[in-house]
Amino acid sequence: MNNIVTHLEWNDFFLQLKDYGIQFINQNRAQTLAEKTGDGHSIIYRQIDNFPDWMINGLKMKPLVFQIFAITPESTGMVHRDGIDRKCALNIPLLNCDQGYMDWFDDIFEEFKIVTDYTNVRLTTIEKNHESFRVTSDPMHRCLIEVPSIVNTDVWHRVDNQLNKNYRYVMSIRFVGNPNFEIVHKLYTA
Repeated sequence: MNNIVTHLEWNDFFLQLKDYGIQFINQNRAQTLAEKTGDGHSIIYRQIDNFPDWMINGLKMKPLVFQIFAITPESTGMVHRDGIDRKCALNIPLLNCDQGYMDWFDDIFEEFKIVTDYTNVRLTTIEKNHESFRVTSDPMHRCLIEVPSIVNTDVWHRVDNQLNKNYRYVMSIRFVGNPNFEIVHKLYTA
């Protein structure tokens, strides 16, 4: 699926990003947020300024934010779209990414929009209203994020960590100007 995800190869810069992100892993925070939100998939750390110079210089676009996502063991996150103001991300796997899948859907869902001071996200109304319910339709695409990957977040997607007995952690970098998948893909594959 060349408009959904592009896997990149590890290099020294991506390994440095991984090492930097690992310091923000916090299982207690992941567990607390999962209990508070009713969703096993949560942002446990967010940095929106004071990026290290080496990060700014190594990325091919100016970063807007980098976040650490966690998902609890043996759980499935809510289907959502970040695309209102976050169309694409560069994801760096940090820990236990060898069993938790990322799924994309071509279904049309009734949207429940959440607006905060920081971002807008769309959830499926049924999952938001019934927190224990998860979409059961088959994804149009499913893959592991075991290498740095450009992911399309403007398509309905989720993390399925059902087969993983461990917390799964991923760093996700979003860029200034909200570039779409095709723009970021071209920058990183040229």
